[in-house]
Amino acid sequence: MPPVPPTSSATWFADLLDDQLDYCDYPLACGYYGVCSNKQCSCPQGGRNQTLNYFSAVNYDDPAQGCTSVTPLDCQKSQKHHLLHLENVYYFHHDITSQSKVSVETCKAQCLTQCGCKAVGFLPEFNSSGGQCTLISQLFSMKRARQSEYSYNSSVFLKVQVPEQLNATRVQPGMKHRHFIIMGCIAGGVVTVFLALICIRILYLRRKSASKRMNISNGDISAENYFNLNHASELPVKFCFEDLRNATHDFSKELGRGGSGSVFEGILSNGRKVAVKRMERISQGKKQFLAEIETIHGIHHINLVRLIGYCVEKSYYFLVYEFMSNGSLDKWIFNKNNNHKLDWGIRLQIIINVAKGLSYLHEDCCKRILHLDIKPQNILLDENFNAKIADFGLSKLVERDQSKVMTTMRGTLGYLAPEWLNSVITEKVDVYSFGILVLEIICGRKNFDFCQPIEDIYLLKLVKEKAHDDRLHEIVAKDDGNMELHMEEAVKMIRVAMWCLQSDHNLRPAMSKIVKVLEDGIDINTTINYEILIPSASSVIDKLSHPFFNSALLGI
Repeated sequence: MPPVPPTSSATWFADLLDDQLDYCDYPLACGYYGVCSNKQCSCPQGGRNQTLNYFSAVNYDDPAQGCTSVTPLDCQKSQKHHLLHLENVYYFHHDITSQSKVSVETCKAQCLTQCGCKAVGFLPEFNSSGGQCTLISQLFSMKRARQSEYSYNSSVFLKVQVPEQLNATRVQPGMKHRHFIIMGCIAGGVVTVFLALICIRILYLRRKSASKRMNISNGDISAENYFNLNHASELPVKFCFEDLRNATHDFSKELGRGGSGSVFEGILSNGRKVAVKRMERISQGKKQFLAEIETIHGIHHINLVRLIGYCVEKSYYFLVYEFMSNGSLDKWIFNKNNNHKLDWGIRLQIIINVAKGLSYLHEDCCKRILHLDIKPQNILLDENFNAKIADFGLSKLVERDQSKVMTTMRGTLGYLAPEWLNSVITEKVDVYSFGILVLEIICGRKNFDFCQPIEDIYLLKLVKEKAHDDRLHEIVAKDDGNMELHMEEAVKMIRVAMWCLQSDHNLRPAMSKIVKVLEDGIDINTTINYEILIPSASSVIDKLSHPFFNSALLGI
């Protein structure tokens, strides 16, 4: 394919994900309180004259999980608070109000007087005795700048709690010798007991590991034990490998293939038709396998594909789902050679079904579930074209009291909301993806379609232009005459989609509100901003080769 020349559209996608963005630039590269340096993670260390460690690793075997305070902050004992100085350290800023022309001492004093302040970021200003002061209430990862990487000496001051032991009364000189003997005996006894416990623990883990390996090879492993699902209220059925191989006739009829594996048609011994998903990438397959079971094993909704069972055997992970006879939505809206076109009624039904499924995930489950990969390939249709959401391998469980969640970018290029670039997301990223999905259903084409003329490659750009000229009817799919009869409703649906695509996630509606609008025919009583962020086609193509975009992002 020849290179596509640049367009005049905004290149925010390229600017924010260009080559200068390295591993340490991501906000949770080394977890909370972690310090990232040349892709290596460590915990903050004490100052030059300090031998006390205020922080320890959450997991010494995996430093990227971050650090935790040895002595938790106690606002009732604020007189014991101290600011630990980290020199030449840069902090990832996100939605934080900064003050300019403030002295470093004033900046530090403000943090010490505020209970909610966990750290201070200070950046000296050129030709000034002051600098930019940032009070940080939630501290993500920090980056230690390489030599000559920045022209300024940025500092971070971490608020720490000085342990009470440091203020204990000193032992009188005459008592030192006796205390040393007593402490030596105690220390020796503790070390002996500790070493004995370590030996016992190692022997236990070795036996457990050997037993687990034997169970895996024999196919006797249980999801409860191996995948730590003891908390599950009900687990799906466990199948053995031979059952699934027989059901699928040795995996002969492939229904589809995605980034995490292949899906095959099968018939169980009881005559029930199923879809069997084989996770083929072992390195990431286990995580996605576990994510799907943890997410949907205990939820049931008419617009969510039901998980029937699983299998762990032969170095594969299998998931068994209910069979959806009409396949995935993309085959119906993107396949121009398909003789069975979707009329307006079916398209509307599919949109409402997906909206109800997302509303249930976001608002009606015990924990909010963010799907994070809404796209036509993950919308399946039954014999009556009822739509169900599938593939929860990238989903995220969120506590009800969490308004935002920090996570690494995941999903498929073309369906990612702008806030993914900050790694701080809400359920509104699903709302954004739903908006793209609706546009594709109504317009009958992909969001990125390189078969189109250069100026029409990106659907969002085209919609934005047509909306400004009040010509949205021109982009409605014309492959079914029935659509012409419902042009006014189709245009209204495009406006609903644009409502979901607002650049500011706070302006996007909740999915329950979308359901009400669609079912009750309510007009949108809000001003829609059509000045949405539009990446240029050239910037998208450039980024396809960027190492940051793995197969999950590309949807392959």
